[in-house]
Amino acid sequence: MNNIRKAETPTIFYDINGIKDILIDYMVNDINGYQCHIFTLKNITTEYIENNWNSITSNIALYFQSKLKVEVEMYNIYIIFFTPDVVPKEIKYKIEQDKFCCRKFVEDRNTLQINNDIDLIQYIENSIFKIEVPVINQIRVKETETNFLKNTIKEIDDKLYNVLKDSVLSQQRSKLMDKYLEIRN
Repeated sequence: MNNIRKAETPTIFYDINGIKDILIDYMVNDINGYQCHIFTLKNITTEYIENNWNSITSNIALYFQSKLKVEVEMYNIYIIFFTPDVVPKEIKYKIEQDKFCCRKFVEDRNTLQINNDIDLIQYIENSIFKIEVPVINQIRVKETETNFLKNTIKEIDDKLYNVLKDSVLSQQRSKLMDKYLEIRN
């Protein structure tokens, strides 16, 4: 479970035009003995993002990332730019694909509305920390293996196949098939 919480924003943004007027939140997610660091910049214009994202990233690298002591934390820094504007796809792509220092997200009015801290935390959990592992339908796999087994037995030994097919107790046949699959694996 994620433990995302607001923390005091480090004073690391120097010499960036207009940064004093930007609402910056700093959040931390405590995970198994280390922290993930999330910076959010809210209500900024597309022009501001385009002109300053590189300087903001550089300041995080120079004044924040370089001071982290735990290596895994150095690779778990995120910046999220929120704007009420529509950001052209080319700009979003350029920023989000940049690998220097941290992972970057650009969210515009077409993708998301953040109204409060709860929305922000939910967004962070879903976008960054939620891992979905697909579950294989084991019944379908078992049926497929059973059909494969039946076809294989029929090809190899038609008499054995007929004995199994004609078995009065289908549960016995099923147990026999399961046992065979267990031994085969």
